[in-house]
Order: sequence, then C-alpha cells, then structure tokens
Amino acid sequence: MGERLIGKQSSSDTSPVAKTSMIGSNGSSTCRSSASVCFRSCFTGATLLDRLSVSVLLIIATVVWGAFLWILGIELSWDHAKPYSLTLAVLTSSLWLFDRHLWRTWPVNLFCKRPNLTGTWRVTLQSSYVDPKTSERVSAIKGYAAIRQTFSSISLRLMTAQSDSFLIAGSFDVQSDGVAYFYGAYQSDPNILLRSSVSEIHYGSFKYKVLGNPPSELNGHYWTDRNTSGSIRLFDRRMEIFDSFSHADDPESIANYPK
Repeated sequence: MGERLIGKQSSSDTSPVAKTSMIGSNGSSTCRSSASVCFRSCFTGATLLDRLSVSVLLIIATVVWGAFLWILGIELSWDHAKPYSLTLAVLTSSLWLFDRHLWRTWPVNLFCKRPNLTGTWRVTLQSSYVDPKTSERVSAIKGYAAIRQTFSSISLRLMTAQSDSFLIAGSFDVQSDGVAYFYGAYQSDPNILLRSSVSEIHYGSFKYKVLGNPPSELNGHYWTDRNTSGSIRLFDRRMEIFDSFSHADDPESIANYPK
C-alpha cells in the first residue's frame, strides 16, 4: 500500500488509449496527488452492521437491560429472552432493506443526503495526451459507465471500445451547502490484443462533481499513474445497466436514452 503501482514507463505509455482509459467500492479521502502513489489515503466508507455485529450489540443491550432490572429489584425469567430471535431478525431485515432500497426512497432520502447514481451513463473523456505526430490533443473518446449502488457500497465500470475500467475504492463527500463530490481510485484493463503494442493495465484516481437533484450529470477530472490527466463527463443516464460497451452502444439501446 502506498508504493508505486506501475513501475517504469514503457514506450506505449504515450498512446491515446493509455491516456484516456479510466474509471472505476467503499471509502473516503481524495488521492489528489499523482495516481502513481495510491491507495493508503483512499478510503474508509459507509458500512452498515452485519448480522454478527447486530447480534453482539443486541446481546450487550439485553445484558445491560437485565442488569438494570435486577438492580431495580424486578424479577427476571427466561421468558424475557424469548423475543431475542425475532428482534434480531427484524433488526437485520430492516438494515438490509434500508441498505438496498429505503435510503433512496422518499422520505428517507431527505435525511441520507447521498446521491443515487445507479444506472448506465453516456461518457465523454478528453485526455491531456498530445499526439507527437500532429502536436495536437487527441479527440475526445466516448464510452459508457455502469453504476450499481447501495447505501454502503458502490461499483462503477467504465467501458470504451478499447478498454474496461473498474472502481477499486470510492467515497462521497457531501458538503454543507449540499454539493456532492464522488472520489475514487480505479484500474484500467485494455483489450488483451492492445496490450504491449498500445496500452498496459494501469491505475488512476478521479474526482466528480454531482450535478442535479436527482443527479443528471457528473463532471470531473482524473489522473493516471502515467503522469497524465483529463476531463470526464457522465450524462444521459438510463436506469437499465449494461455490462459491455457493445451492448450499451447498440442502436436500439441508444434510442432509449434521454434526448
């Protein structure tokens, strides 16, 4: 942790694909420095209690409650412990329901303040890479981002025609004025046929600003462990989730995106 993830730069590091492939499930803190040194400060995320944790807390609460009853001189019997299993089931079911569904529904979402990004988004990336042959910046690359989210976790996969990138760790930062940012670290996996000749697996980090309520767009920038950066925009969200660029870019799928 904290060491350089990719060592010596290869000659293929200057390819457009290497400069523009990006993205990315739980965490906090930014990774603002060069993405070549990552993940120690990234991320401690929101995590709900599991069944074991709930059981331990419930046992402690029961013991403390029983102790106070005993101190007050109230007679105790095993009948008092009969509702334990039912109580545990209700608590764990409630936590599961909140984590999966309730946090994003009204009126609970008024208190959670966490943006719901679930869906497939159109993506445009503009790299800082300059083609040495033309001395001009490469054209923007289009892609799609598939986001799956619960209250305690989030996954993000960005797909272009030449690579897939996935989230390693991420975190939301909702500021006092309500503006939300999404930070993350990711790994980019180029198509196997493009490795060595065009691009290798590489890593990076990003920062998105969430726009709209409910979110309608994400704008931000990214850094890679190859000392490059770029801008990125996610827009035109569709709730159906695709797991490949070819499926998301299918004409029939595109026709169903917001106009």
